[in-house]
Amino acid sequence: ILRRQRVLPLRVMLRDFAPSLDAGKAGTSQNVEAYLLKLLGEQNHADAVRSLPELLKRGLAFVQFDGLDEVPRSHLPAIRQALVAFAEGEYRQCRIVVTCRTESYKKAEFRLESFPAPHEIAPLSNRDRAHFVHAWYRELEEVQPQFHGEGEACAASLLGAITTDRLREMAGNPFFLTAMAALHRPDKPLPDTSAEL
Repeated sequence: ILRRQRVLPLRVMLRDFAPSLDAGKAGTSQNVEAYLLKLLGEQNHADAVRSLPELLKRGLAFVQFDGLDEVPRSHLPAIRQALVAFAEGEYRQCRIVVTCRTESYKKAEFRLESFPAPHEIAPLSNRDRAHFVHAWYRELEEVQPQFHGEGEACAASLLGAITTDRLREMAGNPFFLTAMAALHRPDKPLPDTSAEL
């Protein structure tokens, strides 16, 4: 469906959105729209600002609401109400996704009762990991002179480093693999616990 239609991708960091709401009042879909307009305006996307209300009404936006578990507790009810209002109100034709850590979402205070059952992100396959690592170092070669000509060697080094059982399991998580790539140095072992990483 998304390939057949041109949709506007939008990302709302919920911890940043929360302060725009009054913690004592119910959040609304208008709060979401106002925040999206503010974000687009701050980033000088004038065309998107003008067309956003119509795109939302026609369902031509894909909105990722990121980090439900990072919202301050005082604002969590208002955020949940705003998400439900956006998903079930006049913008219900838009495609949305809400991200939250699995353990947090098991708690009633985070659950979005009228939403579909949660889905966990599948672990990256060995092929996906290799693709990510090679792409990471190709990009570094482009933007950082010290990596010029070193990308393949660095990629091979990182892929070799994540062969232990513990690191291989952690590298299946896109967040941890990104952290590993950012921390990786060929002469220094990677931390092998998620907390250290």
